[in-house]
Amino acid sequence: MRLYDIISRRPLVRAVAVVAALLLVLALALAWLLTTASGLRAALWAAQTVAGPALQIDAAEGRLLGPLRIARLVSVSDKKRIVVDDLALEWQPSRLRHRLLHIDRLHIGRLEVRSAADDSARAVPTDLTLPLAVEVDELRIGRLQFGGLPIAPAQPTQDDPLNEVNDINDISARLSSDGQQHLVHTLRLATSRLKVEAKGQLDGLAPFAVSATGRLTGEEFGHPFSVIIDAGGSLPALTLAAHSASPALDVRGVATLDVFAEQPLLRGDLSAAGIDPAAWFAGAPRARLSVDATAAPDGEHGVRGELTVVNSEAGRIDAGKIPLRRLRAEFVFANQRVVLPSIDAELSAGTIKGSAEWTNSVLSVEAQLAGVDAAAFHRVLKPTRLSGPLKAEVSASAQAISAVLRDPRFSLELDATRAADRVLIKHARLLARKSSVEASGSFVGDGEFDFSGRVRQFDPALFFAVPSGRLNATATARGRFGAEPTAVVRFVLTDSTLAGRPAAGQGDLVVRGERLERADVTLRSGDNRLEAHGRLGLPADRLEVSIEAPRLEQIGLGGALSASATLAGDWHAPTVDWQIRSPRLVVPGDRQVRDLSSQGHWDPAGAS
Repeated sequence: MRLYDIISRRPLVRAVAVVAALLLVLALALAWLLTTASGLRAALWAAQTVAGPALQIDAAEGRLLGPLRIARLVSVSDKKRIVVDDLALEWQPSRLRHRLLHIDRLHIGRLEVRSAADDSARAVPTDLTLPLAVEVDELRIGRLQFGGLPIAPAQPTQDDPLNEVNDINDISARLSSDGQQHLVHTLRLATSRLKVEAKGQLDGLAPFAVSATGRLTGEEFGHPFSVIIDAGGSLPALTLAAHSASPALDVRGVATLDVFAEQPLLRGDLSAAGIDPAAWFAGAPRARLSVDATAAPDGEHGVRGELTVVNSEAGRIDAGKIPLRRLRAEFVFANQRVVLPSIDAELSAGTIKGSAEWTNSVLSVEAQLAGVDAAAFHRVLKPTRLSGPLKAEVSASAQAISAVLRDPRFSLELDATRAADRVLIKHARLLARKSSVEASGSFVGDGEFDFSGRVRQFDPALFFAVPSGRLNATATARGRFGAEPTAVVRFVLTDSTLAGRPAAGQGDLVVRGERLERADVTLRSGDNRLEAHGRLGLPADRLEVSIEAPRLEQIGLGGALSASATLAGDWHAPTVDWQIRSPRLVVPGDRQVRDLSSQGHWDPAGAS
């Protein structure tokens, strides 16, 4: 009897045959989906059809069973956007029957993850185990980018603009897990400023024990550094210990974190020693700073701490040092707001105490100076005991500062603002006994400036190491900096004395572009006289400068000086004829020169 006759006459056999045929068709269909390129394309088409515009897959090649390549995969939702470029996967599906997901190679050229802000309470996990074991022999990500998601989620297009993102490059790792114990055998990655190497282990059962170690290496301002970080404890009480020692920096820190908390810091301690700003920044002052900081939770969302900075090599600015001995500050951080309720700075001479606050990108400072000695800042300044309030408000677009400082001999007032590209000095006033110095003016970002000032009965010996005097003068300056600078400067010195001798003078200077159009300056102090007259910048221009100073002790120097010079031609490279004579010359520091005599001619094309 034929097989067809048997099946057709026996209903049970017929049903079994139908089921077997269906199973065979399903098996063939599944084999087609998993093992052929056309099956891969059909599966991805079905996935995109179900997901709609939330999923985009471009240029897929290979098989679902591997190897598999996808040029671009984009997944978009209201709260997250993930972009995967240049994905390549090789894995061993046959190991799944042993409850093992084995990935031989997973390479991603670029992975972008952007998430929207989420104010909802975080769910603390109770289990981090996996349903099967995992082995990843080789994981590589060429570039990982992560950041915030715009309020209106972008469509998954190739040319989506990146707002503010963070970059991590050259990620490589080898991972494994038996379902409970998750191991990172090797992890390497790099950012624009440092490289990281790490390994560690995480228990998937509560309390999620952690054991890990890592090294951060890099270079800052020409100084290589290496930081060792050890992690231990558990995810709800994770302890991180870091230390780094180098000739330029010695840093140690310990922090305890609850990684599931909205404000994760439980405790933090940081100490650094041997910090010299001059070793890190060209032109910075020298110092030997030690820094200690502590931080702990403050309420549910905040952090409170204390910062202490000690400078064991305090000194004057003109000596290339910092006139600060000790700084102590308390800080509170909560809800995107930083408050320094207490700031206490001990200067080389004097103190500054106050508070500060950083809110909505605006820094506000209120401070009180007490007994501040200006001579401790620079040797040309006279000793002072300045006291008084100082206020400042600083943001990216505007700044304002005001101060009223008093010394037993004088007072200093300042009120200045900056808005956009315009700096306005409303007033700067120095009052001493019956004398005063006042100035006001403005400067605009395109280079335009306009300043004026007045001096009344001013004694420069109150502030500088010069002879005593009584100066009365007015001055104005207007113009513009830039490629074609202009400036008109005028001053008048009248009814004045210096070292008990009459002093007077006036000046008129005009600059336009690359030419000094007019110079008419005369200054006289006692028996000493300085004059400058003429022009400079064009071939026919001449500027004559002369000094006749037979009694230099009248202006705080010593000896006598007779000098004259003629400058001609180009502003940047003029020809110069000079003549200098001095039988004895005493300069600051009591340095003396005797029988000085010089005359000559200088030409940019050659000297004679």
